[in-house]
Amino acid sequence: MRSLETVSVVEALMDDLERRVLNGELAAGEHLRETELAEEYGVGRHTLRAAFDGLVARCLLQKERNRGVFVRVLTRDDLTEIYQLRIALEVEAFRTVAMRREVPPDAAKAVALLLTLDSRSPQRDFVEADLAFHSAIVDAAGNWRLSRAHESLQAEIDPAVVAQILGLPDRLAERALDHRQFGDDRRVRHW
Repeated sequence: MRSLETVSVVEALMDDLERRVLNGELAAGEHLRETELAEEYGVGRHTLRAAFDGLVARCLLQKERNRGVFVRVLTRDDLTEIYQLRIALEVEAFRTVAMRREVPPDAAKAVALLLTLDSRSPQRDFVEADLAFHSAIVDAAGNWRLSRAHESLQAEIDPAVVAQILGLPDRLAERALDHRQFGDDRRVRHW
C-alpha cells in the first residue's frame, strides 16, 4: 500500500498561486484582490491570507500596508542578489559532484535538452533547461539543506523575467556549451 502525503488547503492554494505567478497568469506588479480570489478558489479570506503569507515568505508576493498584496516585481538588483547566493550554493555542489567523477543523469538530460534548442526556441525553454541543470547538480550533491536553500531561490525566479532582464538570446549557445563541457565524462574525471 502506498502512503499519500496530506496537503492542507493552504498548501494547495499556495502551490496553485505560485504556479500562476511563475507561469505569468498573475503578472508582476498585479494587485491580488482577496475577495475575488477567495471566491474563485472557494476558500475563506483567512485561508487565502495564510497562503499569501507563505508566498510572501517565499518572496513571490509582497504585502504593502493599507494597499494589499501584489505579485513581486524582480529588478536587476534582485536577480543579482539571487544569483550571487545561487553561485555560493552551487560551487559547493559542483565540487562535491566533481569529486565523485560522475555526471548526474538529470544533469546530462538537461544538457541534452539545451543542445537541442536554437535561436528560434523560446527563451523560456533555455532558462528552464538551465535551471534544471543546476538543480540536478545541487540535488546530486546529496545535501538536503543545500537543495532546500537552492529550491527556495529557484521559487523566486520566473524564467521569462530572467531571460528578459539578462538579455539571454546573445548568450544562449555559449551557456549550452559550458554545460556540455561539465557533462563530458573526461572533463569530470580530470576536475
